[in-house]
Amino acid sequence: MELKDELIKSFHEQFAQNQNHHQKLFFQILSVIVTVTVGYSYVYTMGGDLPSPNLKPSLFLLSLSLIISTIVLGLSLVLLCNMAYGFRRDQFVNNKIREKAKLINNQDPNDDIFPKSYDPAWSFNKKQKKYAKRLKKMKIPIRITYGLWVWMLKRLSWMPNFHNSLFFMLCLIQLLLLLSYIFNPFDEIILINFDSTINWTFVITIISWLILSSLVLRSQKVFFLKLKKLYS
Repeated sequence: MELKDELIKSFHEQFAQNQNHHQKLFFQILSVIVTVTVGYSYVYTMGGDLPSPNLKPSLFLLSLSLIISTIVLGLSLVLLCNMAYGFRRDQFVNNKIREKAKLINNQDPNDDIFPKSYDPAWSFNKKQKKYAKRLKKMKIPIRITYGLWVWMLKRLSWMPNFHNSLFFMLCLIQLLLLLSYIFNPFDEIILINFDSTINWTFVITIISWLILSSLVLRSQKVFFLKLKKLYS
């Protein structure tokens, strides 16, 4: 029994220490963002050129830089989801320890040391019901416009706020890189020209971006469903 109590105590202490990982995670993600944006910006400002005045802007190099940037950011997003799920899972176990010690979820709320909001399962289910209720009240025109934003918030609400913000920021950077690729200012690089043959480099790049982004969203959905099952 002493060993069991010691393990519970050590887990509780370790969980408290793990909450300080946010600062380290922020600098790790920040280094990824800086590396990706600097690398892509260099190729972009050169118009896809290698540093030689004899070379014309290259659609291939510009496309390659976009794909590499998308892969790096995508891996960061998947890692972020994994860390967010791990945090919520440990938070769930830690709440069980608090219940065992009668620090939360007592019959008389006045006996609780920790408020109800400290229960991750309760908070998760409350948020899900709240967003589902908002979506249900929306009429069709609003549901397919503003409702998409509410639905996205619902799908990201399982993450801690810190991870949630980083996830949204990385997704926004990915989208901005794609838009900068499509609407590039270089006269020598024409991505869409209906008077000529299909530019397969452009088509393959867009398809690759969509596939990579869908894999990230699929990964996020997997972690969301795993947490939903854990909290059910």
